[in-house]
Amino acid sequence: MTFSVRRIDQAEALASADIIVKAYAAPPWEERWDIDNARRRLTELCSSADSISLAAFDGDRIVGFVFASPYTSAIGTGLYVAEIAVLPSHQRMGIGTTLLFHIEREAIRLRYKQIWLVSRQAGGVADYYRANGYDQSKNLCVYAKIIEEKAASQVA
Repeated sequence: MTFSVRRIDQAEALASADIIVKAYAAPPWEERWDIDNARRRLTELCSSADSISLAAFDGDRIVGFVFASPYTSAIGTGLYVAEIAVLPSHQRMGIGTTLLFHIEREAIRLRYKQIWLVSRQAGGVADYYRANGYDQSKNLCVYAKIIEEKAASQVA
């Protein structure tokens, strides 16, 4: 399969919101995204002037994308990969790896010190990132808290 990669604008990103819906419905994610939330997510990712939005095209159709933005820490500025997804019908064809390669080239061009992302700790996704040269942080983990509507209404 031949595909190309290039930068996309917000309109093109929003037109490909179904990628989030379809890619995250499949294992290991099994998330139930609706198209409106997917569009809101893509709007968030494209709203920063310094964000990098790249897509893989099969002809004129977007089949995968990656969104990243600068993130400065104690070691300097790096690139945070906020989202990377490929249509299930186009997975295991090298598209995700190619998108990572292109985002890495952008980071090098911009003289960023590192690239980081948040993903699964174990399983195929973790193996995929390790195979692409990414190491799991020994110092960091992700914390999350679900805020229920009931608790929010008690504050008001």
